[in-house]
Amino acid sequence: MIKINVELKQLNMSQQIELQPHQKGANIIQLIFNKLDFGQEIRKSIKGTLKVQNVEVDINQTINALEINNYSKVEIILSKNIIIECDHQYLGSIRYNTDAFASVNQFRNHLIRDYIKINSCQIIIINQQNGTQFGDEAWGKYGIFNNIKVGLQITKQQKIKFNQDVQEVKIDIFQPIAKILHQYMDTINIDDLITFKINTEYINPDEVYKNLNIPPEQPWNAEILNDYIFRINFEQQGIKKITIEKKKDVFDLIRLVRSTFKIENTIPLQLEYKLTNYILDMNNTIKQECIPSNSYLNLIREPSDNKINILLFNLQNFNKQIERVSLSSTSADLDKLIFHNDKTHEINYYIDNQVIVKTFNLKQLDLRSECIIEYQIVENQKDIQNFSKDSNYIQDIHQPSDDFSIIQQKIDTQLTINFENKYTNKQYQITIQSSSIVFEALNEILKNETIKDLNYYDVYLNDEKIDKNTRFDNLRIGQNQKLIYSTELIVFQAIVEQLAYTSVVDQNLPIFQIEEQFRKQHNIDQSFSLQLINSESKNESLKQFLNKNKNFIFEFKKIQAQIEPSKNSIKQLVFSIKFTDLGQQYTFQISQEKNCLALHESIKNKFKLAKNQVIKVFIGDNLIDQKETISSIQKKINETQQQLTVEFIFFLNIVFENSISKEQKMIEAQLEDTLEQVILKNNIPESNFYYQQKLLSVKKKIKDLPIEDNSKIEYRQMMVFENHRNGQQFRVEVQPEDTLKIIVDRLGVNIQNIYQGSEILDWSTKIKNIQLNSQEKITFDEPQMLHEPSENFSQINNQVRVIVTIGDRKLQYNVDSRCQVKDIKKTVFQQMIYDQGADIDLYNLIYEEKTVDTSQPISNLSKDHEIELKFQLIQ
Repeated sequence: MIKINVELKQLNMSQQIELQPHQKGANIIQLIFNKLDFGQEIRKSIKGTLKVQNVEVDINQTINALEINNYSKVEIILSKNIIIECDHQYLGSIRYNTDAFASVNQFRNHLIRDYIKINSCQIIIINQQNGTQFGDEAWGKYGIFNNIKVGLQITKQQKIKFNQDVQEVKIDIFQPIAKILHQYMDTINIDDLITFKINTEYINPDEVYKNLNIPPEQPWNAEILNDYIFRINFEQQGIKKITIEKKKDVFDLIRLVRSTFKIENTIPLQLEYKLTNYILDMNNTIKQECIPSNSYLNLIREPSDNKINILLFNLQNFNKQIERVSLSSTSADLDKLIFHNDKTHEINYYIDNQVIVKTFNLKQLDLRSECIIEYQIVENQKDIQNFSKDSNYIQDIHQPSDDFSIIQQKIDTQLTINFENKYTNKQYQITIQSSSIVFEALNEILKNETIKDLNYYDVYLNDEKIDKNTRFDNLRIGQNQKLIYSTELIVFQAIVEQLAYTSVVDQNLPIFQIEEQFRKQHNIDQSFSLQLINSESKNESLKQFLNKNKNFIFEFKKIQAQIEPSKNSIKQLVFSIKFTDLGQQYTFQISQEKNCLALHESIKNKFKLAKNQVIKVFIGDNLIDQKETISSIQKKINETQQQLTVEFIFFLNIVFENSISKEQKMIEAQLEDTLEQVILKNNIPESNFYYQQKLLSVKKKIKDLPIEDNSKIEYRQMMVFENHRNGQQFRVEVQPEDTLKIIVDRLGVNIQNIYQGSEILDWSTKIKNIQLNSQEKITFDEPQMLHEPSENFSQINNQVRVIVTIGDRKLQYNVDSRCQVKDIKKTVFQQMIYDQGADIDLYNLIYEEKTVDTSQPISNLSKDHEIELKFQLIQ
């Protein structure tokens, strides 16, 4: 019997075994397999090599023949080929051929060398089957002897300095800087948005860290800014930077954008955060939107709807209310948008501290979109003098009434004014009353101009810009005074194939931008180009060019194609592909210069598959990376003589993450299921669901949502606010740091007090400090209303819940079962219709598709504890 120590360096181990001299070297390997507890299937797949005194020997020879004794140095080397697969959002599909007994670190080094190229990063490799992490030793040490799919977490340590305090934080190198910003804010527990900079340069928050090529050892400085810079991308005019205070509203930002890009008043505008496709909420402040400074915002414009955005500001309680209203609306129409008792109170509106009378509409007042209208709710007064107390009526916008002529008499005389166009030098004379407003006279003059919208024009007196809402008698000017008017917009004309086309353009734009704007507006083919004196001229502004080349005739001419016989046309390759799910073969033709992703798109188009459906393309058993070129695929097919096969995957792997606890749950979601079905099947609490900060519809199928495989969906806590008087409920999304004041502003409901149980809550209370049971609600009461419900409604006993649908809204009331149906009808009418001047008899209540007799008690309709009614106009 011989006792020997056998080394297995690949697994960092040594084992002592006993053998007879007549046994073979192969027995040493088998005894080691026994020690390692390898099953028969693994043993068959592993190749073993034996070394004695560092020399490889024949394992079929006996121990005697191999001259092995108790002191011999014996080592075995094991080998089995395996493939490590990884699908990474940024690195793409990775297939790594290795040995089960090779170190996991070799794979890490491969990733750093060939993919990541950042030596200081840390890579965590995760077994996707069980979630365990791999260390540094051989794959076989962790029981991996077959092909495996892994996940990657790639991070690095980054030093960040804030207020002289330097911290080292771990960051994901494939995350955008914006996300790292928010994570760092959570780390230092700061309730303010910061920005990162290196030396004097701010780091682009929209870029992924990996793409920035930042020196890995360079510390970052974190700063809190009061002024934010946003890069606004408008397709027709390119990118412009706009600076705004963070305490300002998105409403104010849109006003700045409209002014900067010179967009018409009645064009609805939205700002979209480019990184997440999130549409900014006009009701929020810049700070509340939490979008980092220097971010890109896309400007989205829609066709004109002859409306403008206004902000109604209550001077008594500082409430803000944003509305989109027609230019034909009068201030009297605005009354309908504001909750008040119109029997006992009226509303006074102010612009620049002057009261607006209700005779004129918004267009006549020349109000710009995103203007601010202040208001006060006051008791009705008969004495005209009480109207003028603490305010000045805008006598500048209408002919004063007899009463006003008593209060303020002005001599109304005739004035002759000369208007001159700054650029064309054309002059027009107009005779008006001295009480007239500048914009009224300008409107008459503009009837002679091609561009007639006065919003595009400025007016100057003695080189000083004047307000177009000013009365002439307030300008203190005499007869035949000259006023200069101008606009930076001009009518640009160009000839295309002997036909003249025109477009209104900003003459300060470079000509190349105007060319593209003109091309899109008139659908001009790319084979036509705007011809100038030389190609450099296209970088000049239109104004600069015309100053040097007056009366220049612009023309689009067809570009003569240059024939280059030396260049061959791009070759199209034809593939016969077998579809395993269909059991058939189809032929596809695709350019050799494209990649496998293009093939995916062709397949999806042919079979009308969902955009987010996963497709796997194989050559034999080998999965093809989406980034692999078509020419490379063809080469592999030729080498292996194997056919392309395609497999359809009918589910997506989705990670659901709780926004507060950060707890995650991986789910297989079937493409044909709605998000609501997925949520119910997997016991996910009812919430609002977001992907990349964009709210998802739970009614849509997974295949129709803007998500991909391995997407992360965030679900956010919901809180129920219930009107104590009528039982109407509001579900609202909340964050831990939100105060009740923020939530109430978001609800847009007039609220006097807020309660948890019987305790009145302070408006500054944060959501994280309110402990609610799962079914508990926050209740509130409103300020005293004009239309109080009937006596039955005030004695709510929760016996019957009545849900009334009116339009797209649902009203809820808890009432006594003896309550008359007419009381419900009257309450709904007073709350929702009364201010519109309609008659209650024009409406019916509908129950189970039948008109209800309102003289009966609610209990006659149903004995159920919940009844649904519809409030409808009689057809």
